[in-house]
Amino acid sequence: MTKIKNATFKQPVIARRAFRAEAISSSKPHSRDCFGLKNRPRNDGGFTLIEVLIALAILSIALISIMRSTSQNIRDNTYLQNKTIAAWVGTQAMNEIRAGVISTASDNEIKKETEMLGRKWSWQATVTTTPNPRIKKIVVDVFSSDGKKMLSLTSYIYAS
Repeated sequence: MTKIKNATFKQPVIARRAFRAEAISSSKPHSRDCFGLKNRPRNDGGFTLIEVLIALAILSIALISIMRSTSQNIRDNTYLQNKTIAAWVGTQAMNEIRAGVISTASDNEIKKETEMLGRKWSWQATVTTTPNPRIKKIVVDVFSSDGKKMLSLTSYIYAS
């Protein structure tokens, strides 16, 4: 019984290698019965359909993330551009008030429009007194053309 138990019914390794070598070196075309491709040579050099679909899915995910990132970058640049122009408008208004080009003696609130870089910006300056009667506080709020508050600047001037 031990002889039957240890006996293997597989081909010896040498015979299997010889069979494989013979199959590889034979010039007979491989036979495939599915889809009418009988007796045509088999071409294993390409990709399968599933591999191509997975590659396309990965590529589409990468391209969508790149497009989303670019879109966000454009929105951020537009916002920063508007914020920078609003800072220039507010600084210009603040400097005109400091230099005395715009009088603050009669009004405590000044509203004006300024055109900068082809766009209209409105601003509002509020002049208030401080505990020191010789110093005034100026707050300039800048609004975009659609009325959205973009920036608020605060400064102090010496009132003689």
